[in-house]
Amino acid sequence: MNGVKRSFKLSTFLISTGIPSFDELLGGGVTSGSIVLIEPDFHQTYAKLLLNLFVAEGILSGHSIFYGATETFDNLLCKLPDHMTSTNEIEEEISDLKIAWRYQNVPNTKNVNSSVSSLGHHFNITIPMNATARISEKNVSTCYFQPDSKKTLHTNLFSLIQKLIIFRSNTKVSSGIQRIVINSCGSPMWGYCKDTQQFYRNMLNFFATLRLLIQNSHCTVFVTLPTMKV
Repeated sequence: MNGVKRSFKLSTFLISTGIPSFDELLGGGVTSGSIVLIEPDFHQTYAKLLLNLFVAEGILSGHSIFYGATETFDNLLCKLPDHMTSTNEIEEEISDLKIAWRYQNVPNTKNVNSSVSSLGHHFNITIPMNATARISEKNVSTCYFQPDSKKTLHTNLFSLIQKLIIFRSNTKVSSGIQRIVINSCGSPMWGYCKDTQQFYRNMLNFFATLRLLIQNSHCTVFVTLPTMKV
């Protein structure tokens, strides 16, 4: 399978996030069958970039893509960055990389360029990808779900699970790896709830069902959540 590597330590596959340095911090990538929850920053700049790179990596690797969000799938494709093809361009990016102060004391046990180059791609966020052409070239299977804000959160999440079941059954034969992205799950645009208690109950039931759906699979889920006030 393209875009993955075997982890003999974990007896599973590792999937690139689209950010080689982030893959290194995660031990080589995200394990298949896992759910990654992301609480966005205030302006949602980095969270959106992380999702875009995750999807872009999936397209270049020929993985199946599922996108659940209030925005259209075409709008997402317009924002995807293109990958770097020049070795000099990649080396220049790595040499200019500045690690945040909180990570400056983390031991660098592996060279980033050599350890993850065989798994993920390096992207230039200033150059847009021709995503439609790439999807056709790589024969990527895609699926899209858009919640209806006029319906309840429970109804939208239930419909999402149904769509995911169909997506998984249709693509698990044609494509080894499935990437699922759910953006701003649980936000007001995903439907209404009568009270906070019902909201948390709906969200917990959804994630429990999602976990059962993807366990022991070649599927990885990225979910961004709105900032929760306790």
